[in-house]
Amino acid sequence: MKTLLLSLVMTLLLSGCMKEELLLPSTDLTGGTWKSQCLSGTLATGAPAHLQLTMTFDGTNQVMETTAYSSSNCTGSKLLGSTERYGYVVGGASSYNTDAIEIDYTLQSITAVVYSSSVATDFNNQSYCGTSTWTVGQAKNIEGLTCGTSTVPTAGTVSYDIYEIVKIVDISSGAGSGDLLIGMSDGTYDGSTPAKRHRYTAPIYFTKN
Repeated sequence: MKTLLLSLVMTLLLSGCMKEELLLPSTDLTGGTWKSQCLSGTLATGAPAHLQLTMTFDGTNQVMETTAYSSSNCTGSKLLGSTERYGYVVGGASSYNTDAIEIDYTLQSITAVVYSSSVATDFNNQSYCGTSTWTVGQAKNIEGLTCGTSTVPTAGTVSYDIYEIVKIVDISSGAGSGDLLIGMSDGTYDGSTPAKRHRYTAPIYFTKN
């Protein structure tokens, strides 16, 4: 009887594991909009802001929008925004991080827009990105420009990244099952070449809506 009960328990456990494995989230990026949590940050002017990133994938092209808000819950008045457009190709599993999948992005365009008159004034006073013609609501192409201490890439630039769809939970970021993690630069692995492909995921996550 003990052997029979043990066999029955094992069968039930294995059955449960198989069901759980079948319910693991898909690694497909398409469909819906991926949205980050509301993040604390600063504008180029040094003023505090709260940022939210959204991403969409259609199987060929990705659009990533970053919006800066004055409110801590990323609602209400917008201060600044940017839109990045990429073509992308999904590869196989990362050779360094087996939970992650390789993805290569080719930059198509980057634009920025100010929504606040005070931010526009600050940017113009600084000649931010080399221009003093920032106007509220008017998007500017900033490819190849030096904005603050960083030079924006030009169209055609390829970046070598990874992504991960969380299976159960990611303790470091707080992400739950089905959430999206993206790669980040650690200085050495900055995504500039295949050999320098990102190895680690950033401590922020995106939830599909």
